[in-house]
Amino acid sequence: FRSSNVRQTSGTKIFFDWVEYEPNFVAEIQDIVGRPRLYLSARVGMRGHLLANQRQWTGNRMKITDIRWTPAFIPIEAPLRYSVGSHPGFSRIVIEVETDEGITGLGECYSGASRAGQLAELKPLLIGEDPMNLERIRWKVAAPSSEKLFGFVLGFAGLEFAILDIQGKALKRPVCDLLGGGIRSEVSFAAYLFYRYANENGIGEISNIEQMVDFAKAVVSKHGFKTLKYKNGVLPPDEEIDTFIALRRAFPKHRIRLDPNAVWT
Repeated sequence: FRSSNVRQTSGTKIFFDWVEYEPNFVAEIQDIVGRPRLYLSARVGMRGHLLANQRQWTGNRMKITDIRWTPAFIPIEAPLRYSVGSHPGFSRIVIEVETDEGITGLGECYSGASRAGQLAELKPLLIGEDPMNLERIRWKVAAPSSEKLFGFVLGFAGLEFAILDIQGKALKRPVCDLLGGGIRSEVSFAAYLFYRYANENGIGEISNIEQMVDFAKAVVSKHGFKTLKYKNGVLPPDEEIDTFIALRRAFPKHRIRLDPNAVWT
């Protein structure tokens, strides 16, 4: 690196007046015109911090420099059934949005070639944009009420997720503060009760009342769930109503949700 005045102070802290590049560790910077000292975190790299510090005085803005995405598949014990098909596992696309200040935002959306195509089409529209100006990005993609944005809704949601993550990291605040503030610090998990096909080893099937109640008892005993979400819309409605009644009898004090995926009238 280069500097007009660099010296070791204590531990891993360095005092300097001007620097072109410096590796990732905590430093203390004293501007040559007497601006206040700033403690710079090693988390996002020195170059990014120097850019951020410079922009406090010049008014320049952070820029998106790259967008990457990686498909991921998480297998499960047995295929899950719901009203329009079944799932052999969970597929997602993990999205990384990088900036010129070294901050990377993470997002995710459903996987699949159509979503990957959306991200590929949206990427060049976002390069060079300021991640702090999310509304401008929305309108650049398309007017929010237009068909184009609705067509991109899943891919754009993952990008929006990552951009909000960048904003939170840049401001050192949780993203909930950017959306109106949090009202609780923890959210309890719910047990998700699906009908299931047997797996390739012939195990894991849930296709009747007894199997559903037994499965619910097993996961509640293991994980301590206080809320059950029963994914129905698979068997005849009368049978599923009887299953709900059996779940209520087995768990009189638990919260129970129903989700038939819009096939009940």
